[in-house]
Formats: sequence, structure tokens, C-alpha cells
Amino acid sequence: MRIGTLVFVAMGCRGPEYGVTRQTRVDVFEQDRLAAIDLLLVIDNSQSMRDEQENLADTFDTLISSLEAGNTEWRVAVTTPETSFEPWRASLEGAMDEVVVEGADGARLDAVAWDDRTWAVDVDVAFARCDLDTWSVEPASRDDRNPCAGDPAAGADAGPRAPGPGELLVNEFVPRTTDPGCGWVELWNPTADTLDLTGVLLRDDGRDAIVLASGTTLAPGDTLVWTAFADCGAADLVDPGLHLATGARWVGPDTDDAAREFSELVTVGQGSFGLEMGFENALATLAAPAHPETDAAFLREDADLAVVFFSDEDDLSPDSVFDYVNGFRALKGTAGQREDGRVRLAVVAGIDAPTDGTTTSCSSPLGEAVYAPRYAALAERSGGEAWSICGDLGGIAESVGLTVSEQRHEFQLSGIPALDTLDVGVFASVESEERLSTPVEGTDWVMYVQEDDDGSQEVWMRFADDVLPPGSVLIVSYESLPDTATLDLPTTAVTP
Repeated sequence: MRIGTLVFVAMGCRGPEYGVTRQTRVDVFEQDRLAAIDLLLVIDNSQSMRDEQENLADTFDTLISSLEAGNTEWRVAVTTPETSFEPWRASLEGAMDEVVVEGADGARLDAVAWDDRTWAVDVDVAFARCDLDTWSVEPASRDDRNPCAGDPAAGADAGPRAPGPGELLVNEFVPRTTDPGCGWVELWNPTADTLDLTGVLLRDDGRDAIVLASGTTLAPGDTLVWTAFADCGAADLVDPGLHLATGARWVGPDTDDAAREFSELVTVGQGSFGLEMGFENALATLAAPAHPETDAAFLREDADLAVVFFSDEDDLSPDSVFDYVNGFRALKGTAGQREDGRVRLAVVAGIDAPTDGTTTSCSSPLGEAVYAPRYAALAERSGGEAWSICGDLGGIAESVGLTVSEQRHEFQLSGIPALDTLDVGVFASVESEERLSTPVEGTDWVMYVQEDDDGSQEVWMRFADDVLPPGSVLIVSYESLPDTATLDLPTTAVTP
């Protein structure tokens, strides 16, 4: 449902008990099916979040099913609360990836990390290693050994033996190919010995990993080429367990293999420096991204915005919660400030205050979460949802999808109404004089107030789910009281 608000004001002649002339206001809310939603997930990338990240990645199908149920043009992107490390500051996930080679004993044998904002990553471009620290751009060829590499060490073959650090190298790789998901990696044995690769692990910075089978060997100077799928082309090792990031900054209905892409985005690693500023980094990522040539395109002018924070710590952003709520709403201009649902904020964190004198809010098999009063305050101040991170993340993901996809039925009036002058009507269109219905207070709608920081009141109306059909127009006319007036109304909405 999209809500557009038009406010018509005419001067009246009545002199109410306040002793001033009242204004006649007409608030017009156009409602139709929600056309688009941009959903940003802010995922804590500290060491304690590894299990929660993997659990969330596993719930993607549920999340997408609920988004699709809303018939929306949805997008989902991911950022982190990390502002200390430049590649993560004010940036969407998807630019960075890596290949790590680990021995069967867990020792790191080699690794290469790249960032498409600083590397010349393009489709079918190969990066070939010339020495341990230098990579060159070469024509992509998995049939011939990287021409930039040197000769293997000389000497008698003392293998087969397990490789040590620097003895099994990423020699060449292609992260993006014409056929999505068909990236490949070439491993090289630079030693004089045959290497036994049994148990060697190949992984990236997401959740993907493959373990080489028992009996896999590599002769001196030889290479082993991995790719994900048999139809990607000739390779020595075909295993879909590893997936190189394609550079996608978000997923949507048209994303190839969206579930796999999302699982890469949402598993953001555990490289945080510990100073978590979820509010600050999320707002910067949306309002002033560090890489506007790629990230700024995520936020669409005609789409609603939802931001969901996942963390087992509290937010340490420098400004007040009130400032951040207003900052997120300001991204959608006047509509974001006045139209309920144009900007929706939610948190999955330690929202329950501890009662045992500790800082622990909750615990689960996935770990503990500290009490996060700022995250809890964000949900309360914005009228958003809040869930405990120690709960079932599968259910949370479904709820997040439904929350951002379902129609909304709460609207803020532009003024403070004289209650005895309210006229509420549902019309076929803005131009139409055909009144579809006259909703009844208490049965079809209720009114409540929220107090702003300066003590003034915001007046809201909440309608029952079946009152405002798609395509209809809600028109509320009334004589408005001075802005300093207060109404004796509930401070929370009760569904009629």
C-alpha cells in the first residue's frame, strides 16, 4: 500500500474555546498496493555473531516467500555496524570476497582478498599471481597454467606430503563470468614435492567452503582448477560448495540464484573492531554512501524503506536515537515524516532488560546477547518491531518479511482536530465524489496520540484491516485546534 498525503487548509470563522480562529483541514491519503520496498539488513560482524549469521542465512527462503506474498518490487541489501574499517564504512556488502586455502590441520596456506572498488574486477577477467604480493590482469584461461608464475622449486620429489604455508598457492582466479556462478580458481604447487591435498579446505569470507577428498594429490609445478558446476567448463574439481561473490550489492526478484547470493551477503564475517555503530553506518550507507557509483542506486525514490538491525550488542552511535529515527525518515522527505509505514525500523537484539544484575539480556544455544536499550528504544520511538535475538531466527525472518510487505493502516493527521468536527470518508479516487464508505469510530477506526520531544502531540488514526481497499482514497476533514492543544486520547493504538 502506498500512502500519499495531500493537505488542504481553509480559514474558518468559528471562535472556539481557545479564543482563536480555527482552520479547516482536509487530509487526503491515497492508498494502493505497495509497489516497492527497499529492505536494508544491518548485520553485526563481531566474533560473537558467527552462528547467528549462518542461522539467518538459512532462513532466506522464508524471508523471500513472505516478501513475494506482498506482491512487491522488493530489494534486500546488507551492511554492517562497522565504521572503523574503511571498506565497511557507509558501504553495502558485495564488493569484497576472498579465497582462503587451509591445510587439514587448520593452518592457513594461502589467501587472496579483493575488492571491486579497488580491483579492476570485470566479467571474464582473470587475476594472475606474479609473486606473493603482485597480481596482474590476464586473459582468462583455465587450460594453461598462469603464464605470470615462475617455475617450481628444483629437487627430488619427497612427496606425497601435506602442504605447508606458502606451498599451495592461489595462482589465478576469475570471480565473475558471463555465466553467473561460474567463477573459477587455479591452485598451484610451487614445490619440488608431490602434495597430498587430503582435507585441504577452500573457503571464502562468507559461509561457503569445500574440503578436498582423500587421495587428492598435486604433482610439482602442476595446477588444480576448481569451479562450481559441471556446465561451467573443464575443471579438475567441480563442487558447488564454494561460491565467489558476483559483485551484486542487493538481491531482488530478478536475481539469478538469489538464495545463494543472499547467503553470501548476510554472512558478513567476524572482522569487526568492536565499536558497533549500527545506526550511524546504516544511515550513512543510505544517505551518503562512501561509494555512490555502486551503493547509491539501492535506495529508490518510489520505494518504501525498511531497516532491520541484527546484533547481540548495543548500538554505540554518537547521536541520539531520536536523531537517527528522524534521519531515516528524512530519507523519504515529507512522506517519510508524515506517512506511517513509508520508513519502517525494526531490531533483532537483546531487548529484554536483565533482572539478575548482569548485562545479559538472553542466552540461547547460539550464544548470549547483552541488553541493548538503544536498539529497544529505536523500535519503540519509531513504532517498529522488536524481537529477541535469542529466539527462533527463522520465525523472525518471516515476521520481517510480512512486516515490510503487508498493507499499513495508520496515518498521522497534519493537525490537531476538534473531535466533534471530524468527517472521515473513503472514496474511489481523489477526483471522484463517490463515497465508498463512512468508517465508524470504534468499529472501523480508533484515534491515539504520541507525544513529541517538545511536549506537543501527534495525532494518529488506525483503521481496521478491511476498511481501506487497494486504490481507495481516505479523506479526513476537521477543524484544527492550535498546535499547543492536547487531546485526552490513548497513547497507543488498539486495533478496532
